[in-house]
Amino acid sequence: MRILLIHNFYQLYAGEDNAFEETVAALDDLGHETLVLTKHNDEIPSSRLRRMVFAPYLLVSIYFNPASFVRVFRAARRFGPDVAIVQNVFPLLSPSVYVALRLARVPVMQRLLNYRVMCANGILFTEGSICERCLGGSFTNAVRYRCYRGSRVQSALLASSLRLWKVLGLWRWGAQTYLPSTDFLIEKLRPWLAAHPRITVRVRAPKPPEDVPAPNGRGRTVLFVGRIVREKGIFTLLDAAGRLQVSDPEVTFRIVGVGDHLDEAQAYAERLRLGNVVWLGSQYGEQVWDELRSAGMFVVPSEWYDNLPTVVSQAMFSRAPIVASRINGIPEVVSDRQNGLLFAPGDAEDLAEKVREVLTDAVGARTRADNAFATAQREFGAQSFRDRLVAVIDAQPWAS
Repeated sequence: MRILLIHNFYQLYAGEDNAFEETVAALDDLGHETLVLTKHNDEIPSSRLRRMVFAPYLLVSIYFNPASFVRVFRAARRFGPDVAIVQNVFPLLSPSVYVALRLARVPVMQRLLNYRVMCANGILFTEGSICERCLGGSFTNAVRYRCYRGSRVQSALLASSLRLWKVLGLWRWGAQTYLPSTDFLIEKLRPWLAAHPRITVRVRAPKPPEDVPAPNGRGRTVLFVGRIVREKGIFTLLDAAGRLQVSDPEVTFRIVGVGDHLDEAQAYAERLRLGNVVWLGSQYGEQVWDELRSAGMFVVPSEWYDNLPTVVSQAMFSRAPIVASRINGIPEVVSDRQNGLLFAPGDAEDLAEKVREVLTDAVGARTRADNAFATAQREFGAQSFRDRLVAVIDAQPWAS
C-alpha cells in the first residue's frame, strides 16, 4: 500500500515528533511504500527583526498556505497514495493540506495527539491550570491569555484560523478516520469531530534496550524526562524534592529536558535550597535509555490533560518503577498499584509519599515494574503497533 505521511515539526523536538517518526518507521517495516512531507517550525525566525520580515508569510500560511497546497496536491498526483496519514499542520503547513488531499481524492486518517482542533495552544492549559474556556467555540480567550507562543498577535492569527476552519467544517470533512492516542482525548474532541470511525492507536515506543536491570538493583534516584514547563508539573516535583531532602537526603532528583520555564524552575530550586536536584539539559535516544536503566524510579507529574507521554512507554520497557499523576490518558495504561503508583495532580505531599513507598517497598516496586513491562509489550511494542495499524488500514472501505 502507498501511504503519504504529513507533519509540521515543532521547534523543540517533542513526543508528537517522535510519534510521527515511529509511525513512518513502523510502516516502512511493514513493507508499505511511504512518502513523507514535512515542515519544521525552525523556519520561524527567533529574532524580532526577522520575525517582522517573516510576518506576512506567516499571516497567509496560517490560514491557507498556497505553497503547501501545491506541494501536497502535486505529491498526491505523482505518488498516487492509497491513504494519507496527517498529524500536525499548524502553523506552516496549514489546513490547505486537507483541501489538496480532498481535491486529489486521497482518503485521510488523522492522528490526534493534542487538542489543537479546539485550543490555540493545543494543551487546554493556561495561567497555571487546566483551561476549557474556548470549548464552546469562541477563541477570544486565546488572544486574551496569549495562548500561542506568548503573543497576542500570533494567538489571534491561529485562533481566527481555527475558528474559520471550524465554520467551514474542516474537522468533519477533512478526515475519514481518526486515530487518537488515548480514549480520553477522543471523548474530549467528540463534539468537534464528525461521526467517523475512531480507533485508538497508542504511540509506538522507540526500540528498547536489551540490558535492563531489575528494579531492586537501581539507585535511589528519581528521574523526570520532559519539557520544563509548568503544565508538566515541574514545580510540584521540586516541592516534593524539598520534602524528600528533609526526610531522605540520599535521594537525588535527576531532571532531563529544557523548556520555557527552565530558568524559572532553576531559580525556584535555588530559593528552596535544593541540593538533591541535578539538571541534565536536553538528552535524546540512548542517553534517555541510559538514565531510565539506572533510575530508581520514573516520575510523571503532569498537571494538564497529558496524552500519554512517549517516555512512559520507555520507562515501562526499562522496568523503571513508575509514579504518575492521575490525569487524562495516563491512567489508561498506568493502573494504580498494578503496574505503577498514581498520585493527585499538583499534590507535592502525595507525590513525596509515593516516592517514599517505592524506596521502602522493593518487592512491591519490582512486581509493579514487571507488570509495567508486560503492559508495554502489549500496548507499545513494535508488533502491537504494527498489528493495530494493519487492522486500521484493512478495516477501511478504500483498502479493499
